[in-house]
Amino acid sequence: MPNRTHQKNAWARPDPTYPVKPFVMPETGKRFVVVSDQQPDGLWKAFIAEEPRVAQLAGTQAEAEENVIEKYRLIHTKPVDRAALEKLEDVEDIAVINARSKKKTIAWQDFKKQHRLDSKADEKSRRRTGVAAGRSSTRGR
Repeated sequence: MPNRTHQKNAWARPDPTYPVKPFVMPETGKRFVVVSDQQPDGLWKAFIAEEPRVAQLAGTQAEAEENVIEKYRLIHTKPVDRAALEKLEDVEDIAVINARSKKKTIAWQDFKKQHRLDSKADEKSRRRTGVAAGRSSTRGR
């Protein structure tokens, strides 16, 4: 009979890239599951399966998971540390801003051409609303 005490437990340390990971909160012993998913814009979203409203966005999977675990811990420990929660919200905002800044930007002139926002279209819209040539849109004054 083989000695099983030296075998590694496959659940002890899951693959770090696996999207579903079980955790236990050391302070309370509460068990929860973290789910992570890469978004179309390249950011990673991690959330608590038991409470999907507790979610965080970050640039990497590990960051998102660490941040959502910290947020969940802060929410479920008493008293709630509002300053630490706000700091996590700022970290999430910075990740979103960084991801958006990597997207391709176009010049305003190109945008106007692409969406046909030229001066003729502006003049037509002004005529329809009665704003062109200094006319007032209110009649019967």
